[in-house]
Amino acid sequence: MKTLLILFAFLTLPASACIWVEGTNLHGEHRRTEGRFPDHYLHQALLIEPEDTLRHLLASRSPPQPGSISEKEFLGVKELLSGNHAQAITILLQLEDEHPGFYSTAANLGTAYELNGDLDSALKWIQEGVRRNQDSHQGSEWVHVEILRARIRLRENPRYLHEHRVIPMPESFTNKTTTSIGGHTYNPSEISRAIFYQLQERMIFVKPPDPVVADLILTLGQIEARISTVESAKRLLNMATDYGLTDPAFVPREINRYDEALASAKASKIIRITLWIILIVAAFTAFIAYAWKAKHFFLTGKAYHQHRATKARGAS
Repeated sequence: MKTLLILFAFLTLPASACIWVEGTNLHGEHRRTEGRFPDHYLHQALLIEPEDTLRHLLASRSPPQPGSISEKEFLGVKELLSGNHAQAITILLQLEDEHPGFYSTAANLGTAYELNGDLDSALKWIQEGVRRNQDSHQGSEWVHVEILRARIRLRENPRYLHEHRVIPMPESFTNKTTTSIGGHTYNPSEISRAIFYQLQERMIFVKPPDPVVADLILTLGQIEARISTVESAKRLLNMATDYGLTDPAFVPREINRYDEALASAKASKIIRITLWIILIVAAFTAFIAYAWKAKHFFLTGKAYHQHRATKARGAS
């Protein structure tokens, strides 16, 4: 969901510096990264209300000059955050007519139409916003496009999310796996960052239950398990259930699969360590045996002195 560009820093919650988090991925590998886990920030976003955003907007900037583009945009966003979506659309359309081509106008119109229930117009304006500035929101706006497409399909088929995902991922993947979405190719890290960015904004405006948001959180959790930590992934999967996941029974099965994968990885690691210990002990034993037979090593001091005496007699 989009608002004035000046609000982007507020909507995207800041990362915590000098904090390190640790965990294990599905391969049993230890992970240590700076910051907090994604679920921490998403919980923060869930606690924020649009009215909080409006108060922040009003307190963080001086009133725009009367008659300026900023004033009309400000009024449009103010109506949007106040829940007056139809009025916001009227103001923003007038702004677009008078001053066409601004990215923020298209983005705000897309949001206003979506909140007003006009998904087709919302998709049109969000796509126009991407055309005007595809790098906005750290290049994550393609996720917003996919969200709107999913909502339109869900409107046509209420069981759509029983059979499809908002962002489809392969059954099995690594961070090098690429997925084609909307004519572009992304790896799991890029998909994860884009979903996370969009969720931080969307969860301020869209509270549970919402199956589309739930599906996105689920996808974020599944990626998190493979490229980051299972611990964080489990919390995200449970959050997806709380948000109204279409198939809540899927989460316990997925978590059980993670636990089995971790147990298998741990067992494999123990076997590898055991084999290495056996090899090292065997090599050390072979070395000792060779040194003893070659008289480079003696079990007792007496044997050593006897060996020296024998060598001395042979030399004489």
